[in-house]
Amino acid sequence: MSSMLMRFFTASDDLVNQLCSNVDDAEMWEELRTGYKGAFDTYRSHFLRNTTDPLVDPDFVIDSMRLVRGTEMYDKVVRVVSAANLASILFEITPIGHDDLLPLLQAWDPVFPDFFIGAPSDSNDIEMNEQAIEQDLMIRTQLVIFTLLKLQRDATVPFHPIEEVAKIWCDGHVSVEAVEAFLGGNTDALQLKPIVRAESEAAALARERNATRFLSICSMLPSQLVEGYSLDLSSLHETYPLEEFVNNLGNFAKTCFARIKTLVLQEPSAAARDAFLAFAASNAASRAEPMAHAFDRGESRYVGYFPMFRRIILTEIS
Repeated sequence: MSSMLMRFFTASDDLVNQLCSNVDDAEMWEELRTGYKGAFDTYRSHFLRNTTDPLVDPDFVIDSMRLVRGTEMYDKVVRVVSAANLASILFEITPIGHDDLLPLLQAWDPVFPDFFIGAPSDSNDIEMNEQAIEQDLMIRTQLVIFTLLKLQRDATVPFHPIEEVAKIWCDGHVSVEAVEAFLGGNTDALQLKPIVRAESEAAALARERNATRFLSICSMLPSQLVEGYSLDLSSLHETYPLEEFVNNLGNFAKTCFARIKTLVLQEPSAAARDAFLAFAASNAASRAEPMAHAFDRGESRYVGYFPMFRRIILTEIS
């Protein structure tokens, strides 16, 4: 992992640059998009716990590299992983290639924003925290909408819409009675899933907005049993349109990626470099085969087709 860290970041950067570029020739743009994603996936595969994981888990990478939390190298690795996950989100929504976003929303919701916003030391930006809270709420809101759409289409028995919302929005056991009690002012009736880390300076703001959004969604839905075909979701669609969600999420990802890129490319201290090199040297033998495998796949599959991919392969080879 250590030897491929910056090449992995370069692959993320190249993919994001392509996704943000103008579409002058649609066919060529799509070929480049697919090619850069292939190169990105070649490196990404070495940072995944399981090959089917939709996102890279920063804790898994940190534990695998045996890094000490709070060090400069720890921060850099978390930023590289966050950048890769932001690139993955941008790829999925540029352009929207899914009729059903439900699987993606289900993957994003439990780990947002922690997998996407860099190291804990980067979370002192009040404006960025507020944007992260809003994006988290919008991901969960769209998860509710797509879940209800699925029930609207597939449910074979009546269901309570507000109970389905609570299953997504809350921890622990939920019931219609508990939801109704919460809506009636008993805030102890349900335990809402947190939006940001409890120790974050934005935690209080997140709790308030979290409750407000949950109440807003429930107010637009019937409080009785419904048949799927009879469920009216027009108010939710009008209040939280998908196009606005996609545009805002894309803008957030681009802004966050640019901020992280600046931090990643900063020169680390001598101590951080020494720690990194010591780790790399101690693991040289175990890294030799995956390095060669990644090079072979990237070189033969992509560089020969798109010469500009050579920047990914050649970055930081020592």
